[in-house]
Amino acid sequence: MLKACWKYRLFIITSIRNELTSNFKKSSIGSVWIILNPLSQVLIYSLVLSKVISAKLSTNTNPYAYAIYLMAGLLSWNLFQEILVKSSNIFLNSSQYLKKMQFPRSTIPAILYGSSILNNVLLFFSILFIALILKYPLDIGVFVIPFLSLLLGLFSLSIGIILGILNVFIRDISQLLPIILQLWFWFTPIVYPESIVPEYILKYIKINPIYLFVKMYQDLLCVGTYPSLAKLFFLVLSSLFLSILAIKFYRKSVDEIVDAI
Repeated sequence: MLKACWKYRLFIITSIRNELTSNFKKSSIGSVWIILNPLSQVLIYSLVLSKVISAKLSTNTNPYAYAIYLMAGLLSWNLFQEILVKSSNIFLNSSQYLKKMQFPRSTIPAILYGSSILNNVLLFFSILFIALILKYPLDIGVFVIPFLSLLLGLFSLSIGIILGILNVFIRDISQLLPIILQLWFWFTPIVYPESIVPEYILKYIKINPIYLFVKMYQDLLCVGTYPSLAKLFFLVLSSLFLSILAIKFYRKSVDEIVDAI
């Protein structure tokens, strides 16, 4: 599958570029829409909760700490959510390609992955720009975040492909997913810091599969602390395990998928 992606790399790159441009071709401000939605969320939460939550960020007394904390959390969450939502319909939306025997099927998730990572990188640099305007002190470690995004993207895509396969046979999954994601969002310390969560609830929040990713983004961008190698290694292993599981599930199901669509 990796060989196929490399062989058709120009097709993948062109498809990612076309997808990005087609989404905003008729828009007067183009790709700015990629960052407006998460930044508007930051503005709303900051206006409503800043004075309440800022005092709880004991690790940082900067007046803009809560806004940066929110941006870090939303940067990771938006990538996770975007890939999951797109992946849930990946096979249904690509049915015309899957039925072509000569079409390199492994390029379909590669295009989705690449376009989502590109959107996330644009948002990342927008956040850096805002932090510079606010004169918020950043550590050089923030540039670890794009590499962390590649890992989070793989983690999300693996779960998304499994959901996408199931959605071919159980169409309710794509309808149920937005509801699950809303609950999942509030079960993740993005809007609120984990310091305000009671200990008996926090132990369940830490089981959250995306908790470690979000925490690393927040520590790197808001606090300036680096993730431990043990936790990073755990995320690498988890992402690789999930990707292998997704590939095996896809290979086992691909014939049934083509018949079902």
